[in-house]
Formats: sequence, structure tokens, C-alpha cells
Amino acid sequence: MEQTQFDEKVEQILNTRSVSKAQKLMESESGIWLIAFISFMESALPLPLLTDPFLIASIMLNRSKTALIVTVSTIASVLGGIVAFLSALFFLDVIQRIVSPETSFAIAALSAEYGDSTFLVTLLGAVTPVPYTSAAWAVALIGGNLLIFILASILGRGFRYIVVGFLTYKFGPLAVTYARRSIGITSIIIFILVALYVWHKM
Repeated sequence: MEQTQFDEKVEQILNTRSVSKAQKLMESESGIWLIAFISFMESALPLPLLTDPFLIASIMLNRSKTALIVTVSTIASVLGGIVAFLSALFFLDVIQRIVSPETSFAIAALSAEYGDSTFLVTLLGAVTPVPYTSAAWAVALIGGNLLIFILASILGRGFRYIVVGFLTYKFGPLAVTYARRSIGITSIIIFILVALYVWHKM
């Protein structure tokens, strides 16, 4: 009975629309570049796109390349985050040139107050369901340090994709369930840390 339930669960996950579409896309030889592009675009632009289902499908089709797929996805995602960060800096500079001195002063005050929260804010977007692109914009807005943003992005995105990659390699399609549980617990911890930080600042 347990084996039957297990097989039904696997079949159910395999037949989900996101995973089945991802599998077809990843069957091509250019699958590794495709997932790199998806990971980059998810981070660089505010698109309704998630790398995770494509990552799972790619690893399921190429289990021997799990480490490479996770590494490429992480690097591409961090590069996309850097693009989002720099884009936000550019538009912030443009805004400060055209707004009133009072508004510019308010932005500077925001930077002085929360500029040291770069690491936590970045982790919030890199690991949790909070959009990573939005976190990159927020870090740029508060005048966060780019190097710290990159470090936190590598740690956060790396952690998320390593968890998904390892669970996919070990459990196959059931990784969807296990990954959500693991990342969900981590997200709660990060949310608590951010809340404590904000409370400390108040």
C-alpha cells in the first residue's frame, strides 16, 4: 500500500504543468544555457518566473550534472541580481536629480538608518518567497554595499539551489515537497531575524 501511494505521489508531481513543461525544455542540448537564462531573468527583472521547477526538471534529466546545474543557476541568478541592483542605483540617481531637496534628504536619511541591513535584506530575497529582484532594489534604495549584497546573494541563492538540487538528486520529483518544507523553515527564521532587526532600529 505504501509503495502504491508513493508511486501515485510521484506520478502526480510529474504530471504537474510546470514540471512537465520544464522537462520538455530541458531535453535539448542547450538546456544548461536555458536554465542559466531563466535564472538570470528571474533575478534581473520583476517577472512572474521561478527557476526552481526548471532546476528540478533539468537535474532529473541530467543527474550526473547536478553540481554543474546548481552552480550555473546560482552564478546566473547572482549576476541578474547585480543588474537589478545597478539598475535601481541608476534610476535612484535620476530621481534624486529631479526631486526636491527635501525628498533627496529623506532618501539619504533612509540610507543612513538602514544601510547596514544589506546582508539581511538580501538574504530575505535570496532564500525566501520575497522576490529577489525587489530585495536588490530595496538594498540599492537604502544605499547598501554592493560587495555585501553579492556575498549575501551567493550564500542565499547558493543555499536555496543547493537544497533544491540535493533533494532532487536524492528524491526525484518528491523534491518539490521536501524543498518547500526546508526553504519554508529557513524563510521563517530569516523573517524573524529581519523583524528583530527592524524592532531594534525602532
